[in-house]
Amino acid sequence: MHKLPLHVLMISTIFYPKVNGTVIAVTNLLKCLREHGCKVRLVTRKLPGTVPTEGWQNIPVVRVGPSFKSPFSRLALSWNQVLAGISIMKKEHIDIIHVHGAHSLLAGLMLGKLFRKPVVATFHGFQRLWFKSARWKPELNLTLTYPIYRMLIHRANAIVAQSQTLKKVIAQLYGIDPKKIRVIPHAIDEERFKFVPAPSAEPTVLFIGSLVRVQGVELLVKAVPTILEDFPQTKFIIVGSGPQKEPLQRLIESLKLEKSVFLIGPIYNQTELAKYYSSASVVVIPIKYGGYILSLVALEAMSTGRPVVTTMTLDPELDKYGVHKAGFDPAELAEAIKEILSLDEEEYSTLAAYARKYVEERCSKKIVASEVENLYRHLIETF
Repeated sequence: MHKLPLHVLMISTIFYPKVNGTVIAVTNLLKCLREHGCKVRLVTRKLPGTVPTEGWQNIPVVRVGPSFKSPFSRLALSWNQVLAGISIMKKEHIDIIHVHGAHSLLAGLMLGKLFRKPVVATFHGFQRLWFKSARWKPELNLTLTYPIYRMLIHRANAIVAQSQTLKKVIAQLYGIDPKKIRVIPHAIDEERFKFVPAPSAEPTVLFIGSLVRVQGVELLVKAVPTILEDFPQTKFIIVGSGPQKEPLQRLIESLKLEKSVFLIGPIYNQTELAKYYSSASVVVIPIKYGGYILSLVALEAMSTGRPVVTTMTLDPELDKYGVHKAGFDPAELAEAIKEILSLDEEEYSTLAAYARKYVEERCSKKIVASEVENLYRHLIETF
C-alpha cells in the first residue's frame, strides 16, 4: 500500500544566515526529508537582514522574533513560535512536530498539546556536558534551567540522540527511559563530500570549527612544534572565525609558526569546504569535553575518506573507521596526529575506505531520512 507523504513542522531556534553546526545539521535534515518525499516547513528566529516568510530551497520558512538576548526575549520567542505554528496548523495538515533546542521544545509541546500531535526533540551542543572551564553560560544559569529542561524533555514523545554513548548520557542526565531515545546520526551529503582516496602530496592537518575556547584550537597549535620535528613540511590549516582568533594569532607568532600554521577564516560554501577536506591528510577535532557524538566535521571528513584525530569520547569501534582518540595534552595530540602522517599509502587508503564506508552505511541522506520517517510513522501510529 502506498504511504501518503508525511507533513512535518520543524521548529529551530537558529537558521541561516547564521552558520554553525546546529544550522547545518538542521538544514541537512530538512533537505534529506524533502528529497525523501516528506512535506516540511520551518519556523525559526528572525535575524538581521531576513524577512518574515521565504522559500529556502523550496522549503517554506517563517521567521519570528524577538532576538535571543535575555530570558524574557527567549520566552517571547517561544510564544511567537507557538503563534506562527498555530497559523500554519490551522491552514495546513501537519502530522508531526520536530524541534531543535529547549526553547523550541517549549513551543513544540504547546502546539502538540493544542493540536494533539506527537513531538520529537533533537538537542545540539549540550553545554551542560562541557568542561566548566570551557562553558560560556554561567554555572548558575545551567543550574536554574536544568529542572525546566528536564520537565520539557520528559514531555516529548521521542528524543533523537546522535550516538549510543550520547543516548546513555541523556538518559542518565535527565532520568529518561532509554526506550524513548532513538539513535539517529547526523545526515551527511555524501555526494557533495565525495570520496577522495589520497590527499595532496604535502602533509596537511586541517581544523574546521568556531574559534572559541571549547573547540580547543590552541591545543592543536601547541602540538605543532612536536609534529614539525618529524614532519617539517606539514601545513596546518585552521578554518573558522571567533573570539579566539587574535589570541591564536599571538600564540602562532610566539611559537614562530607563521610559515606552518594558517588562519584562513570561515568558509560557508559547502562545495569549497569539501575541497579543503579532500586536500587534507588528517582532520583534527581537539574539543575540550567528552563530545559523545561524531560531529558534522568528523562525518564530513570521513565522507571524503579522511582519518580523524579527536579528544572526544566515542564508541570504541570507531578506531577501525579511522577515528583516533587523543588526550587533552598537546604532546598526546601530536603523537596521535603523527601516527596518521606515518601511514604508508596502502595503510592510508585502507583507512580512508573504511571511513567512507561508515558514512555510506549509517549517515547517508537516504538512510537518515528513512530512519527519521520510520520514527515519525511509529509515533503517529501509537500516539
